[in-house]
Amino acid sequence: MFNEFCGRVEELDVSSNQIGELEGIPHTVRLLNVRGNCLSDLAAWESLQNLQYLDVSSNQLGSLKGFQCLVHLRALKAENNEIESLDGLEGLDGLTSLSLKSNELRTVDFENFDLRRLAHMDLRDNELTKVSNFHRLTALETCDFSCNDLDALDFTISVPLFKLQYLNISNNRLSFIDLAELPNLKSLNLDKNSIASIESLSSLKHLETLSWREQTLISAYGISEIHYQRCHEVRNLYLSGNSLSTFAPPTPFLNLHHLELASTGLQTFASDLGMKCPNLRTLNINYNAIRDLRPLLGIVKLEKLFMAGNRISRLRRTVSVLQHLSKALVEVDMRNNPLTVGFYTPQEPVREERCVALQRHKHTEGDDEDLEASKIEAYLLPPLDKEQDNTSRERLDEDTKVRRRVHELMIVHTCRRLERLDGLGVDRRILKKNSGVWKRLHELGVLKEKSITERDDCNE
Repeated sequence: MFNEFCGRVEELDVSSNQIGELEGIPHTVRLLNVRGNCLSDLAAWESLQNLQYLDVSSNQLGSLKGFQCLVHLRALKAENNEIESLDGLEGLDGLTSLSLKSNELRTVDFENFDLRRLAHMDLRDNELTKVSNFHRLTALETCDFSCNDLDALDFTISVPLFKLQYLNISNNRLSFIDLAELPNLKSLNLDKNSIASIESLSSLKHLETLSWREQTLISAYGISEIHYQRCHEVRNLYLSGNSLSTFAPPTPFLNLHHLELASTGLQTFASDLGMKCPNLRTLNINYNAIRDLRPLLGIVKLEKLFMAGNRISRLRRTVSVLQHLSKALVEVDMRNNPLTVGFYTPQEPVREERCVALQRHKHTEGDDEDLEASKIEAYLLPPLDKEQDNTSRERLDEDTKVRRRVHELMIVHTCRRLERLDGLGVDRRILKKNSGVWKRLHELGVLKEKSITERDDCNE
């Protein structure tokens, strides 16, 4: 009798209960959240034709046919059910947002669907093997087909989709993709496919972010590396988890701000890398075999440099490079190199599977941004706990203590804006003159006395 006592309710949240019937909900309700209940295909929706925003995620639905009467529906969330078909949505021409992730969809065909206003569609984590007539969704702006079983033959775009800006087709079986019909694409995620080359990539003048991690390439056919050379227009390029013999852009990547090359087997860079990518802000080369950072000279705005797990062993040479990069550097991580061996308690990288699993338990609007952040973190070492590090530092032998002290002094002294070093916050009090290590470095000529003005700036 809720509809008799509260007949004018427009927003109703009854999530996480055991509701199996809809009788009693006022017909005035426009926003209904009934997530995490016991609704089945037998639930009757005819009395709720004023609904505009509906969340029926985590119920027991196997079909969408019951929603065909909801002609005013604008947003539908039916995640984590057992839905096998889009039947029932054909006439919902007012629908602007559709999320059906974590269901049992196998094929979708938009031929007979009038979804002229659909702008946001999420079909990730289903069992999709074929998508047909995708071009009929002319208003589509964001689309997510990740974690399915799509291959190159069953995912083609034959007619231009001028409004599509964000496309995620990661974790599929794609070996080929042509982007000629997506002229305004801004973000493309191709992680965990088998794509060695992207057709029409140079025609995407608005592409800002390209995530192309962990491609499974078949060397038996002569394809062992991805062809990143035409990515010169992008701002954010993520290539981690691929096999790269080197990173040598043939033309300048002047727009590139964020570059991720972790775990790619890199041993060297092109000697003019800094000149080809002068505007980099973030560079992640963790878990490679890099020995020399001198190719980075020429990058003038670098803010974050992650180089953990490489072969860097020369302190003076490394500090000399950092000195030329130090105007904007705020974070440097060189843990697990020969240069820093024994300095810190061993740290394991954040596992991507763990990050994704954590995100699946969140249902906020910021899920997608958090999930992307977790993918980036998967190729970084976690920060160190300061108290635990202080305890482990006390147990170091004297020689290692001195070497770590020298390491910290030289880098912090060189990079005046540095805020984090090797996963720890920088404390500039270590630059005090009463340090014996500090004095010894001056005596050896490793560090030179600064002018009064420079000293005051450093203290600030």
